[in-house]
Amino acid sequence: MAVAERQLKAEAEAAIAALPATSFPPASKAALREVLAELPNPSGTLTLAMRSDAGIGPRG
Repeated sequence: MAVAERQLKAEAEAAIAALPATSFPPASKAALREVLAELPNPSGTLTLAMRSDAGIGPRG
């Protein structure tokens, strides 16, 4: 893997780690890291859409 690719993946890992735990519990972050690990060539823009019957965010 080239240096630029490693840097992009490291930035994505940092972004995943910075997601708020109230909305992204450890299992969700682990799943995102697995998706990231499967990407063959990091380039372009990855867009994710999320849908939840319960909504997104803390419940209170």
